[in-house]
Amino acid sequence: MEGSTVKKYKCNHCGHVKEIETNHFGKVYSIGAFGVCPKCPPFRKYPQYGGSTIWVYVEPKAVAV
Repeated sequence: MEGSTVKKYKCNHCGHVKEIETNHFGKVYSIGAFGVCPKCPPFRKYPQYGGSTIWVYVEPKAVAV
C-alpha cells in the first residue's frame, strides 16, 4: 500500500495485539474471515456466528524528557 506504515492494533474483544499495515490511525474492521483476531473464539470473530473483529490503534507510549 502506498503511504502506509505498520502500526500496532489491539482486538476490541480480547486485547490481543497485532501489527497491521494501514494508511491511517483509525479503527480497522475485519471483512468476513479476513483480518479476524486469531485469539478470539469463532462466535466473536466470524460473521456467520454474528461476530466481527474491530482493531483499535495502540498509541505508542510518550517518552519522558
